[in-house]
Order: sequence, then C-alpha cells, then structure tokens
Amino acid sequence: MEGGVDGYHPSTQTALSIVAIVLSAMSLGWQAATFALIGGRVRAELRPGGVYDAGAGLVTIRVDKASQNWRHQIR
Repeated sequence: MEGGVDGYHPSTQTALSIVAIVLSAMSLGWQAATFALIGGRVRAELRPGGVYDAGAGLVTIRVDKASQNWRHQIR
C-alpha cells in the first residue's frame, strides 16, 4: 500500500482536511454570530481626573457629570 505524506493514506488526509475546513468554518460562523448578537466586549470610559500627593492617589469624575471647570470639581 502506497503511503501519502508522512505515511498517511491520501484518502485519510483528504478526510482530515475536510473535517478541519468544516470545523474552522463553524468556528468563524459562531464568532460572527456571537459578535452580531452580543456585540463587542471592549468597553472604555473616559474619566478625566488628577493625581495628588506625588502619585499616591487618583481622583476621577464621570465625563457626563463634568462641567467646563472640572478641574475645580475634583479638588
């Protein structure tokens, strides 16, 4: 019996390749469906603030609650 690459029979390699392609397509479809249904998971919130006591503390405020003089609100 003639062997294919690495001693595997060519029909075994073909079957394994087909299984790998099907699984990768299903995985990609699952990721696309999850992203479409749930959305991206990365969330960021901009919070202006300041550091006091030479870096020993951090004070922040929410952007939607900040006024034009936000630097005075965090003191």
